Amino acid sequence: MKHACLILLLLLLRPDYGTAYHIAGGELTTTWISGNTYQMRLTLYRDCTNPNAAYFDPTIIIAAYARNGNVLLDTFHVDLSTVIPLSLSGPNCATPPSGCMEQGDYIRSISLPTQSGGIYLVWERCCRNSAVLNINQAALTPMVFLHDMADPALQNSSPQFTSAPLPYTCVNSFFRFPFTATDPDGDSLVYALTPPIAGGYTSQNTPNPFSPPVSPGGQNLPPEPAPYALINWAPPFSISNVCGGSIPMSINQTSGLVEAFPTAPGLYAMAVDVYEYRNGVYLGMVRREIEFTVIPCNNNTIPNLNSVVQNANYDIYASDTLSFTVTATDPDGDSLYLSYTGDVFQNSPAPGLGPPYALTNDTSGIASVQVPFYWKTACGQERDSLYKVFYQVSDNGCPLPLTSLGEITIRVRQVPDIPTPNLLCITVNSSGITLTKSVENSILPRYFTGYTVYRNTNGGAYSAIGLISSPSQSTYTDGTAIAGAEHCYYLVGSNSCGKQSAPSDTLCSSDAFDVPLVDLQVATVLDDRRALIRWNPFPDGPFGTYIIERKTEKTPLTWSTVARLNAYSPNEWIDSDVRCESESYCYRIRYEDACGNSAGYSREA
Repeated sequence: MKHACLILLLLLLRPDYGTAYHIAGGELTTTWISGNTYQMRLTLYRDCTNPNAAYFDPTIIIAAYARNGNVLLDTFHVDLSTVIPLSLSGPNCATPPSGCMEQGDYIRSISLPTQSGGIYLVWERCCRNSAVLNINQAALTPMVFLHDMADPALQNSSPQFTSAPLPYTCVNSFFRFPFTATDPDGDSLVYALTPPIAGGYTSQNTPNPFSPPVSPGGQNLPPEPAPYALINWAPPFSISNVCGGSIPMSINQTSGLVEAFPTAPGLYAMAVDVYEYRNGVYLGMVRREIEFTVIPCNNNTIPNLNSVVQNANYDIYASDTLSFTVTATDPDGDSLYLSYTGDVFQNSPAPGLGPPYALTNDTSGIASVQVPFYWKTACGQERDSLYKVFYQVSDNGCPLPLTSLGEITIRVRQVPDIPTPNLLCITVNSSGITLTKSVENSILPRYFTGYTVYRNTNGGAYSAIGLISSPSQSTYTDGTAIAGAEHCYYLVGSNSCGKQSAPSDTLCSSDAFDVPLVDLQVATVLDDRRALIRWNPFPDGPFGTYIIERKTEKTPLTWSTVARLNAYSPNEWIDSDVRCESESYCYRIRYEDACGNSAGYSREA
């Protein structure tokens, strides 16, 4: 739903120092016609808020210099061709009464000499608007319009900007504006934010010496050659802080999209360079400089995105599914347009990312819209860097559409490795051969495929005979074992992405009768009421049971069990039920493995 509104456009390119301050920006481009002949176009943007401000110069002088040596090659008198007004508000919104910007074009066909090192075209004009906040002494700082050309013999056309520049935006609102250009020759383009150029050959007193005398301040002079000075930033502004705000202004070097979130009203200057490459070789550059205004847009409220895409971070494993619903609402009930970008989608995948891709869609509606996000990831999509997804919702409020941006990051981790299985013991009985392994509580079942059981018979080749499908399963019985044959076994774990663990130790059926005998070292008195028993440890000791028996001097033929130590790690035990001042004690230990196999008793101590 549209808002009818008339808003005072604050600080929009308002001149305060006489009639010279009216240039708001522009760009200089060339288009190949034939041979060494080109159409040259200088597009200027003029503040027309003040009716007393100077109009477009009727004729200007543009100079062509050789890049090598800054040698003047030619000068060209160029007449003003057309003047058109620029729109300063959203579609169907009332035009702000105090906002006015015009576009003036200077167009001429020119012939240029062949120059292997290339050419640059230049024109300069003073002065900028005094209200510009991010330039020190903006009212005394001229503006330079510069264009690097390839050798004219290459018959190359420069990139051309596809839309008029950003006139103004709203305080405390995210904006994304395209400085996108197209190249008629299909060359590669790279975009960069750059400091505006100050030049220095025009001034407040002689704002335009590079025009014929009929122009205000014109002196019929050729513009000066490079190098050109850059503007002096007014603190705290810089190329990394063009207009302040919670999101510093930045540009996508591939698409030319400029983003920012300004939080203070005012007039700001900025410049974008578009570099042109062919087969990796630099050809030329066009630059657009522009002043734009940040104003309060009190008649329109920024739309909202729900928390699932508000700087949300998701951490998943390959093969997991990530699913949520993106919801956008507008407090004013305006129409909404929700769109998405990101490197998990089929239309713009991250390098090396294959299917399955994430699914979502653009949508539009009134007051409230929502779309699903769904991504069933697959093995091989894990990576160390984050995937990024953006949702953008814009309304159609006045005086400008407002935009909110939601960003999420997705870390897709490698599926956890399965630890090497610990095969503890083996039992032979009438039902077959049973393997017992330790329980792996650390394994997440959804990433566990199983432990494959491998067997050989009488020294032959190993082959898979079965699967332990749960990490909590501790036994596996081989019911196909041949009675009297020697069978050997080992286990290999696999995760859900097919990565295998190292194989376990090997156990053979004969190992059921080869349980280690406990090596009892000493039994000694700690004090009258405590005796210490110590033995040599062995690797599988903590997985079975130590059975400690005792007899006394008074009952030398009677052994009684005094302790059963299951899953016991220390290699010593204290008997606190003794009377060493009046009795002597003997001890022996028997070890049972996890399968109940035992080799008998240790020596007595």
